[in-house]
Amino acid sequence: MGKRERIKRQRSAEAAGAGGQRGLVKLPEDFLLGTPPGMAKMSEMLKQVAAPGLAEAKTHEDLEFILNGAAIAWNLSLIAPDERKEALKKASSGRIKGKSAQWFDELIARKEELFPENRRSIEGVNVEHRGNGDFQINAVSMLDHVPVMQLPSPPGRWGWLRRLLGR
Repeated sequence: MGKRERIKRQRSAEAAGAGGQRGLVKLPEDFLLGTPPGMAKMSEMLKQVAAPGLAEAKTHEDLEFILNGAAIAWNLSLIAPDERKEALKKASSGRIKGKSAQWFDELIARKEELFPENRRSIEGVNVEHRGNGDFQINAVSMLDHVPVMQLPSPPGRWGWLRRLLGR
């Protein structure tokens, strides 16, 4: 058997171990990708929290800004009320104050009004332009019973919030 044949067999074996699809990583049994049965989609809940601002969004960047702000407010709602202002101040290096801080307070209040029992944290938000002015919103969240410390750090801009919250 030549080198090419060995590589081909090895790839076939790897693909079989990943459910027959090449290039997939085998995940732990308790890893859940998608919305848990009986739970609302995080992207839909986030849209409801951000709804007042989304009505004013005119561009893709506006949507991203508003949804990311709503996600930060969502996560801030998960910590003790007396720690929120300090956490936001620390995360923004003191740049968020006045009307911006008020906006976060309004989003936090809206989240607590709409979803008071939901303790899932939002780890990332992505807005995809679908054409004709249509957008798809994807949100990645953690179940409240899963210790965040056991999972890999999220990519990009969400790492700072996780470090801030000590997770």
